[in-house]
Amino acid sequence: MDQGVIANFKAYYLRRTFTQAINTLDQNVDLTLRQFWKGFDIYQVIKNIGRAWGDITETAMRSVWKKVCSQIIPQVQDLEDQSFEELSGKILELARKLDVDVNQIDVEQ
Repeated sequence: MDQGVIANFKAYYLRRTFTQAINTLDQNVDLTLRQFWKGFDIYQVIKNIGRAWGDITETAMRSVWKKVCSQIIPQVQDLEDQSFEELSGKILELARKLDVDVNQIDVEQ
């Protein structure tokens, strides 16, 4: 029931984290990716988790519940949700900017 939401959550989290890495490395040219990861603490992880969860839309949640309780949840159209394919494409693009060896299968897993 919730695989789509979990996949979207992970994709939002990864996109946010990669974007932070790119922005930090752009601002601090002497900093390496390894140094960025060493400084990436649990507080930053928790903040990113909260923000990634906030990125999950009401439409996505309704589509989950629609599978379980279709008689209760009204028919909704996925108007604003980014598809997993769009998110994974963005993640791959960000990974290439970081020179990280990531492919589509890695993102899906």
